[in-house]
Amino acid sequence: MAGKGGLITRLFYSALYGNICVILFEIFLNVLAKGGHLSVIRVVVNGATGRMGTETLDAICREEDLEAVGAVCHRDRGELLKLSDGSDIPLSTDLESILIMTKPSVVIDFTNSSVCMASVPTIARHSVNMVLGASGLTEENLEFLDREAIKRSIGIVVALISL
Repeated sequence: MAGKGGLITRLFYSALYGNICVILFEIFLNVLAKGGHLSVIRVVVNGATGRMGTETLDAICREEDLEAVGAVCHRDRGELLKLSDGSDIPLSTDLESILIMTKPSVVIDFTNSSVCMASVPTIARHSVNMVLGASGLTEENLEFLDREAIKRSIGIVVALISL
């Protein structure tokens, strides 16, 4: 599905929501592509130990142009998370510390609307792009996200399951 130097569309199947969530990375690839060469996209997953977070990390492990560099969860589960490819990434309940430690290109968030919206200012402060798959986002939330994207000059993509 992905070719080096091309634009990428990721499909994640969610048994939890019973539908297919299409996550578009074109915005990030346009920003991250340098001199015609595609950079590896460094990804932190917020909600990493939940069903969608786990599916997302599994999908990232299968892609050569994506690298999972950190994970965030709401309950302390140790300092490392073992991935499906056998590697380990830093795991924390503290989003800010993971952002500082890993310097990601994008955060993918599969939490709920309240956790997601509480995380957005922290992620935006670090000028990190976002893909949000949190359930229950409102029109007011979307307006706030639009303002943050403009204010911080970052890309924010809201996945279809959020609308």
